[in-house]
Amino acid sequence: MMSLGLGRILAGETPPGDRKAFYIELTLKVDAAVSEERQQAKLFASLLADIARQRAQLPPSPSNGSDDEPDPDADLDLD
Repeated sequence: MMSLGLGRILAGETPPGDRKAFYIELTLKVDAAVSEERQQAKLFASLLADIARQRAQLPPSPSNGSDDEPDPDADLDLD
């Protein structure tokens, strides 16, 4: 995913009697795997959105015969 490279170590100018100051060059390289993962995540989110959109357009599922729904063949007395 990433690689860290140690470039150069540079000694800085310091006044006499002080400690030496060192500067280190580091290189951080982000490999193609990170960008590929990002693309896959975007594609997955897009597919989930398409599935949700298509499911919203489906007609309601038929009754499963539970007691929660009224029987459509039952006589209704509307008097």
